Amino acid sequence: MREWARTDESVAAGVGAADRRVLRTVRQAFVDLGFDPDEADLRARTTFAAGIGFLQLTGSKPDPLGDRQRERFLEFMVRP
Repeated sequence: MREWARTDESVAAGVGAADRRVLRTVRQAFVDLGFDPDEADLRARTTFAAGIGFLQLTGSKPDPLGDRQRERFLEFMVRP
């Protein structure tokens, strides 16, 4: 979808809208964990970008190592 969105404005609009909703939700989760708004925004954007990267690295088969790395990443991101 993201690659398609680079060349199609209507797809880009949909992807952008979905991204904004996800970022708002993830940012609010960090605020709820006690991070100030600026820190929550940075952590949300970092988590979102890493999530996209993790998806790109995921193959079609389950990957226990990848699952553990994602868990460790989230543990890292929620540390004060």
